[in-house]
Amino acid sequence: MDWSETFETVKKLAGKKLKSISGRSDVTLVSIDEDHVVVRSKDGIKERPIKELQGLVKKLGKGKPVHVDTAVHGSRSSRNQPETILANLPNVEWLKKKNRKHIVWVGENTHEIGTLKEKEKN
Repeated sequence: MDWSETFETVKKLAGKKLKSISGRSDVTLVSIDEDHVVVRSKDGIKERPIKELQGLVKKLGKGKPVHVDTAVHGSRSSRNQPETILANLPNVEWLKKKNRKHIVWVGENTHEIGTLKEKEKN
C-alpha cells in the first residue's frame, strides 16, 4: 500500500460523511493536507497528525489485518477516526478477529470509495 497513492485517494473523501464500522461513530472528513487531517464527529472538530495515517498505511502495506486501536496505542478518545477514514477506501476492508475490529488492505478496489465492505471469510 503506497502512501502517495493513498493520500490522493483520501483527499477524495474530503467533505463526505463516512460511516464507521460500528455505525456509532460516523465522521466527516473536513480537510486533509500534508500535515493534518481535520475530522468532524458528534464530539466536534478534531485535528489529527497526518503521520498517524501514514503509520497505519505502512502497517496495512504488509497485507495483514491491523487493529487500529493497538496501532495508534489507544491514543485519544477519537481513535476510531483514522480507522473510519481508511476503512472507507475502496481497497480496504474490515473484519472481526478475536471479537476486535481490524482493517486490511486487499490490494484491489472491491467497493466504492466512501463505503465500507466486510471481508469475506475464507
